[in-house]
Amino acid sequence: MLAKIPMTTTIYSTGTHHKSEK
Repeated sequence: MLAKIPMTTTIYSTGTHHKSEK
């Protein structure tokens, strides 16, 4: 699962964190 979409997970996690922080 992690190896299936590592980029998507990173973008999703970073995007959510950045949007939530801002």
